[in-house]
Amino acid sequence: MEYSAYEGLWLFFVYAFLGWCVEVGFAAIKHRRFVNRGFLSGPVCPIYGVGMVTVLWCLAPLRGNVVLLFVGAVILTTLLELFTGFVLDKFFGDKWWDYSGQPFNFHGYICLLFSLLWGVLCVFLVLVIQPFVMRLVDGVPRRIGTVVLVLSLVLFVTDIAKTVANLAHIKRQLRFIEELQKNYEQHRQRAASEMMRLKMKSSDIFQKHRRGTRRLLRAFPAFRQGRHKELFDQLK
Repeated sequence: MEYSAYEGLWLFFVYAFLGWCVEVGFAAIKHRRFVNRGFLSGPVCPIYGVGMVTVLWCLAPLRGNVVLLFVGAVILTTLLELFTGFVLDKFFGDKWWDYSGQPFNFHGYICLLFSLLWGVLCVFLVLVIQPFVMRLVDGVPRRIGTVVLVLSLVLFVTDIAKTVANLAHIKRQLRFIEELQKNYEQHRQRAASEMMRLKMKSSDIFQKHRRGTRRLLRAFPAFRQGRHKELFDQLK
């Protein structure tokens, strides 16, 4: 089955929202509190929308064969997750998910367990949920649906721009803090080096006048130095 651009956009936002619900529900069970697990501020996870639209467009001919549909869904979703994770890592320097603790993972971007889970989820969505979603999309008057899509796109693009700006701001803050730490470490090392040099120099001075200093201290045991009392006590 082929989908028009209008239907494709609707499917993207519907499944992006459903994906966000899945992520939030999973996080709520795990952490026992609400956590917005989306990359964006709004209630959408774009990777779910892109993934399902890709599966629906590419695997529509396999709808009658559950096994082939499952295998195709596993391959497509795995490639999409690998590509998305790699791009986010290389362009933003961050990992938004990490499967390193899972067996049969590839650099933490993908793993066998979740690839199989995505395949099962896609089969369920294609065979069970998709007919209902299409009835919902077709039931919305075209003019109203178009207005809703335009508003959704404006909000979506604005959300992306704000999120990217926030990420860039965080990066600048981290670089600033990193520079502060480097400068502090450099000053600390220089101060430690200078302190060691002064200690060695003062030791040399005292060594040169060791005999005379000892004689004076023995001759006047009650002597108290006022201006440099602490240093004088250390010397004694």
